[in-house]
Amino acid sequence: MQITVVLNSCTNCRHSGHSGAFTKGGAKPVCEHSDAADTATKGMSFKDPDEKYHWKYRVIDKKFLVSGQPEWCPLKHGYMY
Repeated sequence: MQITVVLNSCTNCRHSGHSGAFTKGGAKPVCEHSDAADTATKGMSFKDPDEKYHWKYRVIDKKFLVSGQPEWCPLKHGYMY
């Protein structure tokens, strides 16, 4: 069986997550896709290599999607699972 899911926004995506209930100002929506951290931190350097995976770089806002959805994003071409 194959189900096609039509995604209209990040909130419908299976990779959608949040920063956590204890985030100052409330939980923020984040992209938890495996390629999101690499895209969001492209060109940045870190003392600790694991820092680039921090949720603050993957917050879904206009800055995160400034050039439209990246090629790996399910919103770009639809998603089947």
